[in-house]
This record gives sequence, C-alpha cells and structure tokens, in this order.
Amino acid sequence: EFRRVLFRSGAHVLDRAVLGSIEFAVTQLAVPLVMVLGHERCGAVAATVAALRSGPRPGGALAYLVEQISAAVTDVGLDHPDVHARAVRRHITRTVAALRVEPILAPRIAAGTLDVVGAVYDLDTGTVDLLDGPAGLGGPADVDEPVG
Repeated sequence: EFRRVLFRSGAHVLDRAVLGSIEFAVTQLAVPLVMVLGHERCGAVAATVAALRSGPRPGGALAYLVEQISAAVTDVGLDHPDVHARAVRRHITRTVAALRVEPILAPRIAAGTLDVVGAVYDLDTGTVDLLDGPAGLGGPADVDEPVG
C-alpha cells in the first residue's frame, strides 16, 4: 500500500512542528520514505546569501530561516560563483543528515524500514534529481552530483 504525506516549511527548515509531523507519519502511518525536497532558486536561501553578504539580518520569522540556512551557505563559501545552487543542495544534505540521527528515526533506518533521502526539484523542467550520500546511508552528498 502506498502512503504519501506532505509537509512543507520554508527551505525545509526543521523545527519541532515539522519533526513531530514526520515522526507521526513514520510511527503511526508506517511511511517508509522521507524525502527532503528542495528546489532551485529558493527564496529563503537567496535571503540568507543576501543577509550574509550585506551584514544586516532580516527581522521577524525570516530571521529564523536565515539563521538555520546560514551554515549551508558558509559550508559552500559565500564567494563561490554558484553559491545559491550549491547552498540549496548543501542545506538539503544537512537536513537529511539531521533527520537520520533523530532518535525516533535512526533505529528504523538501521532496521531498513525507513530511508531518508534528499532531492532537488527543477522549477523549469519539473524533474527531481536525487542527491546521494555514501551508499545511500546518510553521508553528506557531494553537492554537485545528482543521481539518476
């Protein structure tokens, strides 16, 4: 039986509500796959790059998103010519890695009843490129290499 549950958040930032929803889907609905799906030209990533370059941070709830995405931008290098696209991918792999060590999810991943994967949605073509970690088991993906 196929089960699909969709949760959306700004730039797939994990907070308690999103994590609780994922845990519910996995534990109560037996969802076997969690996909962290980012997309090209993500506005939250663009806001983070702009904030890190200019200095002033946005206020309100956007400040929280920028704070959560900043590490991905820093990882790929603020001055990299393709910082936006690489930061989108890096943020996806960081989110996947965080989910894979969550106490409710990790034992199910180890038992083979759950997988957590990352992917990027191409807004122009509608295609989804899976991002791969070592052996598909949770290592950070090379942010340049889509799979399949």
